[in-house]
Amino acid sequence: MLHATVTSAVPLSGSSTGLRIEPDKEKPTVGTAVYRMGEDGIKTLGVNLERGRNFYTEEFTTHVPGENAAQTPASFIVTHALAKELYPGEDPLGKPIYWGSFEPSTIVGIIEHMHGAWVGWSGFERNVIVPRRQAGKTARHMIRTEPGERDGLVPVIEAKLAELDPNRVSRNVQTHTTIMNRAYEVDAVMAWILVAVVGLLVGLTVLVTAGLASYFVSQRTKQIGTRRALGATRWDVVRYFMTENWIITTFSVVLGVLMTVAVSYVLETNFSLPHLPTRYIVACVLGAWPISLVASFLPARRAGMIPPAVATRTV
Repeated sequence: MLHATVTSAVPLSGSSTGLRIEPDKEKPTVGTAVYRMGEDGIKTLGVNLERGRNFYTEEFTTHVPGENAAQTPASFIVTHALAKELYPGEDPLGKPIYWGSFEPSTIVGIIEHMHGAWVGWSGFERNVIVPRRQAGKTARHMIRTEPGERDGLVPVIEAKLAELDPNRVSRNVQTHTTIMNRAYEVDAVMAWILVAVVGLLVGLTVLVTAGLASYFVSQRTKQIGTRRALGATRWDVVRYFMTENWIITTFSVVLGVLMTVAVSYVLETNFSLPHLPTRYIVACVLGAWPISLVASFLPARRAGMIPPAVATRTV
């Protein structure tokens, strides 16, 4: 076991609050997930402090439910996303923030990246760590282990807790992998559905391309025979149909790219959706050409195998 801490929640779960940079309660707040943790909280999370420092020992307080819940922490550690939202374009270190009172708390550290409470929330990476131990009859503990030792340590930890206090009831022991899989379950299902849809569309594209190429070959049997009779080789015919298909594909790709950029612009301006990365468009363009060539090769090869004598007799 590397580190352990008492905590109010673990990443991908928890509660939220609103923070502001002025004491005026009429001012709008910035929503953020809240994690109250003990001394080893940052180490147990395994997050990287981008700037600033960890909490000092004297900054930690003990939260007793129903007694001192309103006590204002002296300092906070926030994520980069929350700091950017609170103080855009400014250095947030040492700046005050207000949490439901007129007493400020100071930002002493900035976490580079940390998952928040809800996957689908727009403020998923806005999180604040509060130096506060949870006291009372119930407590939630978070433990970090060495890689590969987690599953073997779970029963050992449960046995040790029972040994320390025979009246202790340990329940809902979960690995973070289980919590993460449950949180992303819907997204994983949607991802597989999209993969299946994309696969079907690619297959349909191949079938349609092959069908069109076969249709063009059947409609040009006499033309193929004439070219063969004039000295064209089989591979000349194959190259002709492959080149024709490549030109049609290129025209379709250009039209598709223009339509994609136009739709992306409309979604960005009217619905505030993120910009479509250029690498996706490039990947689709580069993928369309080989798919089209593979789909048209068999019909083109079949056209090249038509004997000149049979072709010239076709009306």
